[in-house]
Amino acid sequence: MHFNLWAGAIVASSSLLVSALPSTFSSKVNAGLRLIKTSEADPGIWVTEDEKIEKYTAKNINFIDITDITVRFDHT
Repeated sequence: MHFNLWAGAIVASSSLLVSALPSTFSSKVNAGLRLIKTSEADPGIWVTEDEKIEKYTAKNINFIDITDITVRFDHT
């Protein structure tokens, strides 16, 4: 339950991060890198799939992969 609340907060705050992504975003994704966050304050780090397993999952460090998160704003 705690993780769901934490993940929701990360997703909600990711709109600022997504809007501030550098223009090299697509080149990093094309290189097979994933953008992950370990906390709301974490600016994010680019890692490979193997690094996600070795450095985070295997060590029970919670993270959220925000690479594919799309933020859509409806201005009504």
